[in-house]
Amino acid sequence: MKKIDVSFVYLLLPLVIGSLLFNIAQYIELKNMHLELNDLKVENHYLLGTITSLEAKNKELKDYFDEQIFGVGCSLRKMLTLRYYRAQLGYPPVDVGQLKAVIYVFQDDSTLELTLEAVAHPGLFIPLTIQKGDATHPDYATEIDEKNPKIRYAPILWSEKVNASRIYSDRISASYKIPLKERGWYTISFTEKIRFPGGQSLPGVAWQNGKFVVLPVSLSLDIRISTKDKYWTPFAVNEVKTFDMNG
Repeated sequence: MKKIDVSFVYLLLPLVIGSLLFNIAQYIELKNMHLELNDLKVENHYLLGTITSLEAKNKELKDYFDEQIFGVGCSLRKMLTLRYYRAQLGYPPVDVGQLKAVIYVFQDDSTLELTLEAVAHPGLFIPLTIQKGDATHPDYATEIDEKNPKIRYAPILWSEKVNASRIYSDRISASYKIPLKERGWYTISFTEKIRFPGGQSLPGVAWQNGKFVVLPVSLSLDIRISTKDKYWTPFAVNEVKTFDMNG
């Protein structure tokens, strides 16, 4: 029986151990790759579900915008200016311009920025009101008048009676920033509120001593929407209801 060469075994031993360690390392690497692949499959499945959900929501929003916003004659603006003036005194008054604006705000937590410039009779108060929703549509008239339960109106988010400045008794200049918590429809008007039935009152027209008193007035209101990052952002304007005096 031949004697085993120990020196030869010693030479082979590092190769065998190295090969074994290499195979173990490869196994561990393959195992980790397999685990990572499983994680990627789970993540991919989650992402596919998210994409499907977002696509469905996007289609829902697109259908809503097409039907409820752009389908009713809306345009996109970064600024809208309402101009309203009394062309002739006497009753009934002959007025020209826009008494209100019906707009759609696309983002939550936005800010409505208003800048009013007006020339009016000394001491005249100009009503400025923001109502939640399309205040010209009876479906939004969810509030009931305390004095007359038959009268309904859209909720009043903010209102102000703007008085002439102290410097020029017949001129009004004022700026306001009103937070809007929710996206949706809003109505801005030169009236105390739009109501059903009864429509809207006219600025500078009052009932005194058994007759209507009609005063001259010229109004300009710049409307902008800014984001919480303080950037002006587009909003939709219902052209029909904004630029139709009877809308």
